[in-house]
Amino acid sequence: MKRGETKFTEEAIIAAKNALKKLPQKVSYIKRDMALLEMEEEIKEALEKGYDLKEISATLAEQGVNMPVFFLKTNLSKRKKKQSRKRPERQEAETQTELLTINENKQIEENM
Repeated sequence: MKRGETKFTEEAIIAAKNALKKLPQKVSYIKRDMALLEMEEEIKEALEKGYDLKEISATLAEQGVNMPVFFLKTNLSKRKKKQSRKRPERQEAETQTELLTINENKQIEENM
């Protein structure tokens, strides 16, 4: 057998294939800031319904999503400030610019 060459029995390959097939789906995780971004609309709706951040944090914790009140308050207010700083015309212009950039990138990729 040459150096660096490895051989396997057919039984070993079958056993390995079966072991791989039996592996359960691996759990994927989302970072807290991305989870907040994902749930931002629902959190805002809960706030509009009269719930406070403490109640929202408790509800999230019951579902296994740990977002302390401080985290919610800090990060929701940061996002709110960023959105309120931009004038609507500027937000629309930035969105249009982003779309143009995406379309240009697609065209470049297609031409390659």
